[in-house]
Amino acid sequence: MIQRMVSRLLSGVKHWLDTGNSFQNALFITLFTLSLAFFMHFREVRIDHLELHSRAKKYVLAQVEFDFADVERTRILREESLHDIGLIYYIDDEEIVKAEQKIQDELIKSSEWRHQFPSLTFEEVMKACDALRHTLFTVEFCDERTVQKLEQMGMHQYRFIPCDISNIDTFWDAVQKMTFSASSDASRLIFEKYRHYPWQIKEDFEVRHILRRKIKEQIPMKMTHVAAGSRIIDAGEVVTRRHLSMLQQMKRVLTDEIHLLKPMTIVGSLVFSAILIMVGFIYLYKFHLPIFRSASKMSLIGVVVLTTLTLAKLSDYFILHQPGHLVDMCRYPLYLLFPSIILSILIDRTVALVVSGFVAIVLGITLAMESHDFLIMNLSTAVMGIILAKGVSRRKEIIVICSKVWVSSLPLILALHLMDNQFWNRQMLNDVVTTCVFSFGTGILVVAILPLLESTFGIVTDMTLMEAGDPNHPLLRRLGIEAPGTYQHSLSVANLAEAAALSIGANAFLCRISSLYHDIGKIIQPNYFTENLREGFDMHQLLTPLESAQVIIQHVTEGIKLAENANLPKPIIDIIREHHGTTLVYYFYNVHLEKCRVKTLGVEEGFFHYPGPTPQTRESAIVMIADSIEAASRCQSIVDAKVISDLVESIVADKIRDHQLDSSGLTFDDIEAIKKSIFRSLMAVNHIRPAFPSKPKIVSTEKNLRFETNF
Repeated sequence: MIQRMVSRLLSGVKHWLDTGNSFQNALFITLFTLSLAFFMHFREVRIDHLELHSRAKKYVLAQVEFDFADVERTRILREESLHDIGLIYYIDDEEIVKAEQKIQDELIKSSEWRHQFPSLTFEEVMKACDALRHTLFTVEFCDERTVQKLEQMGMHQYRFIPCDISNIDTFWDAVQKMTFSASSDASRLIFEKYRHYPWQIKEDFEVRHILRRKIKEQIPMKMTHVAAGSRIIDAGEVVTRRHLSMLQQMKRVLTDEIHLLKPMTIVGSLVFSAILIMVGFIYLYKFHLPIFRSASKMSLIGVVVLTTLTLAKLSDYFILHQPGHLVDMCRYPLYLLFPSIILSILIDRTVALVVSGFVAIVLGITLAMESHDFLIMNLSTAVMGIILAKGVSRRKEIIVICSKVWVSSLPLILALHLMDNQFWNRQMLNDVVTTCVFSFGTGILVVAILPLLESTFGIVTDMTLMEAGDPNHPLLRRLGIEAPGTYQHSLSVANLAEAAALSIGANAFLCRISSLYHDIGKIIQPNYFTENLREGFDMHQLLTPLESAQVIIQHVTEGIKLAENANLPKPIIDIIREHHGTTLVYYFYNVHLEKCRVKTLGVEEGFFHYPGPTPQTRESAIVMIADSIEAASRCQSIVDAKVISDLVESIVADKIRDHQLDSSGLTFDDIEAIKKSIFRSLMAVNHIRPAFPSKPKIVSTEKNLRFETNF
């Protein structure tokens, strides 16, 4: 059974490929499969989202073993390391210069040092003074623990002298050792002067800040190990940055474990997407064969699905990576409302429901939303959108539909909050606002994109047909004024075609509107057509049969030009082109034969045929049948049930024998239903009324009043 179903499916796919450009259709299937596999493959990992400084509503467990950068612990270690850095002091440069000048002045004025050091020269004293000044310019002093810490950190570029600030002698001893490698008379003299100078020691905040920053930078980030199954946070605990770091690292590890670039996972995504597409093909082949065989409609479904997935993926990425915790605010983005409304309007409501379920499966796998509530909201609003999208005739109704969908989602939002033991809080307000934004945003997007999809895929909606069927349309106004007989004929054909389409489930609205335009080309030369002739001269008497046939045939090509210039939908133009198929202009052909006195068929017969093609859709075939029967019914002098029945049977039989209905997709059951519907419609139009006597005429005289009756 499965083998038989697969073989039938493959034959159906082959037929679908054969109906259009095989290469383009095959390319579309390949691209759709690869695109769907891409969305399936690059999926987001779901983790519990916590908001900083809030209280966790439930405990969160580690789904996998991982090491994370423990920012808080690293900060503690760095702060603890900074405690080893004590206060740092220095002597101001200006004060050093002033002290040097004062000491030199004393040496110049006083000669005691010359008696104390007889062999010491003034030049040696100045050299010692310069050396000591240079040392004081470049060194700072602090406690011994700070110096040891700096040496451990490798900060040898700074010159620090360990000393006790309470005992300044330790500082000068260290300066003496650093400045003078050996004791001399000059060093002892100058050093004693500097030591006893009243120095003002200052605290160096800038250098201390630089050192603290460099020490913090040199301490590496502390990595903390978290075992799988251990608790990351308990219920009611305040969320800190440490918890957020743990969740982010767990998400990275889970993403890496998916092995996105491994061949096996890529093949798995391709196989899964191929299975989903095959299931969709099977459904359409079994239950919607006309849609399955329509390359444009299949392409439209694929484009809508990929557009929905793309928009969902982009918004999901924006929500997850945007600062401000949008993921908490936007818990129920309504992605399925877009494909449900679009496909309900353009294709079929049942197909829209199935495709919405199909997209829901993909979104449930690829997005990082809470799958249960998210899918419940999306599927519910999608079903509501499909229900409300029935019979949309104006584009502004789409916004009304989306507003109704949003209103219908409010009780569901309330129910979900009540199930979580919540009634009214800020989160519920966020859910109401975000669903409102998505609902109305979807409505605006559908209104904007609908005309583009209609023109691209050649699909006409009731909204477009409603605009084309406006009696004030310029072409219809011209038809009513310039060719009134053709206009009345078109109205009659519209009634017959609409009823016939309803009887077989075809697009009755398309049949009606197309019937109004099917003879629009007759407004170019209306006087050459019988229905527009008044008592007077027949224009065809001036033409040869061949010329008359060409005038008649030309109304199809002229109608196509007028329709294209008026930007009428493509299906209407196709019906204008096909409503005569490749039939023969039989009357003028017979006249031509009689004039040529040739009684064999085929004499220049090709010049008397409509260019075609034959009807390619059921709607086009219905208009052809209704047009022929309505025109023929006006030629009958006696109208009763038998005459109408024979007329319908003979005309339909002629169309079948002439192979005009072969490409239309009509079945014999459809043809029988069409014949019965047209018969009923013609009988209703041509019903017989009983004759009523005329009203008596009152004649007035001078003497009396009497009644006169005219019979």
